[in-house]
Amino acid sequence: MAMSWIDELTFDDPLWDLRDYPRRFVYAQELADELAPDHELFGCTVEVLAKSTANDDLIVRCADRLAVVHLTWSGKTEPSPWPSTTYIDSPAQLREYLGW
Repeated sequence: MAMSWIDELTFDDPLWDLRDYPRRFVYAQELADELAPDHELFGCTVEVLAKSTANDDLIVRCADRLAVVHLTWSGKTEPSPWPSTTYIDSPAQLREYLGW
């Protein structure tokens, strides 16, 4: 499988790179707990890549797509469209979304 632009991302403050963080499953579990069956990420194997230290946003990979997901931290299934999800199509779009 060819490397994509997602594989080459680096994360700087205020993003905390979680790719080597052994407890990143905590974020993946909270996301899974919040997803309703009609949510666009439901059923997707999600890889948590980074977390914002400024808010509750996660940067996740679903298949070969990148998304910014805003968790509610309710610990329960949320009605769609929560957790809110914004798909990102390029590094430039991610920088713009984050206000960099």
